[in-house]
Amino acid sequence: PQAGMQQGAKPPGPAPAPQQQPPPQHPAKFSSVVGGTAVPRPAAPPVAAASAADPKRTAATTAMEAQRREEAKLAEARRIEANRTTGVGKGVDPKANHPKVKLRGLPYGSTVADVLNFFRGFGVIEGSVTFGVNSEGRPSGEAWVSFTRLEDARRAVREKDRHHMGDRYVELFLLNEGGGVASRGFNT
Repeated sequence: PQAGMQQGAKPPGPAPAPQQQPPPQHPAKFSSVVGGTAVPRPAAPPVAAASAADPKRTAATTAMEAQRREEAKLAEARRIEANRTTGVGKGVDPKANHPKVKLRGLPYGSTVADVLNFFRGFGVIEGSVTFGVNSEGRPSGEAWVSFTRLEDARRAVREKDRHHMGDRYVELFLLNEGGGVASRGFNT
């Protein structure tokens, strides 16, 4: 006997191979309905995650979303800066009875400068442009503008109603003293 081996121990050798069962001759049948049978389908290959399958698409999508967010921030900053530099709310006596026009359908990124340019030559009071916002604080596409004379406001509504600002047409409404719509300018 060899030294260091216990009595009755077998010398180390290759481990015995596990016994494999032969595959079934006929695939198992499963009953899904009374009297019906179904043959099991082979397992579908695992679906790879979109990021692993196409990293360029995911990176491009992420970059586009980031660019959209950045553009929205810049548009808001431009609008705020334009409002600040043109003195919105300054120079207009709130007690004065200036004729007002409501604009609806403005591009969401519109600035005071855009509105003043739209009404160039119509006697807009420069510091009177006010933009509407929705419940989330985002632009609503509406604005209100005061004019120096009622005739200028009527002419603006008559001549500029449904004209385009950017890629959107803008509807104009002449407002009465209480803020309600006085006319659309068709018969004024």
